[in-house]
Amino acid sequence: MKEGKIQISYGFICLMCLLYLFDRQHLFWQTVLAAAVHECGHLLVIALTGTRIRSFRLSAYGACIELDEVNQISYATEALIAAGGPTFGACVALTFANVAPVFAGLNLCLSLFNLLPIAPLDGGKILRSCFSSFLDVDLVERCLQWIGLAIGLFLVITVLFFSGKINCTIGMILFSAFLIRMCVL
Repeated sequence: MKEGKIQISYGFICLMCLLYLFDRQHLFWQTVLAAAVHECGHLLVIALTGTRIRSFRLSAYGACIELDEVNQISYATEALIAAGGPTFGACVALTFANVAPVFAGLNLCLSLFNLLPIAPLDGGKILRSCFSSFLDVDLVERCLQWIGLAIGLFLVITVLFFSGKINCTIGMILFSAFLIRMCVL
């Protein structure tokens, strides 16, 4: 589905339905709100830097904000925009720590997860922006792919190793495989 600058894929709708259907801990709406807080952090920094948005896309792989001046913004601005989501999420986590600890924890986990140095995640974007200012962009991209692949493989091996010792679900294995898939996109 496409409406103006906002695009929502059918994969996103299917993923949301599945997550809602299998939400045994009743965390679906708090998780959706934490994800919205994260994206609002990016949007706030985009507005503060005066950068324009070309499109906002929700897919099964997450949210993607495409900027108009993607080739014209500085590496510093790019890094600030990438850091906006995790920073805003961490601030909300600190604000709600005593009032709504589960919501605060979800915000903190989402912020920390997005700081992983995997290319499509904010941590990967921050590293790419920082290192691309003085290294070849293609070299930085290849290094980030290898780092992300190593992290994904480490998680898969760790989950498989501990699967007999702790209550490990197939979801954890699929999540690790998802991270590996993101690295080779």
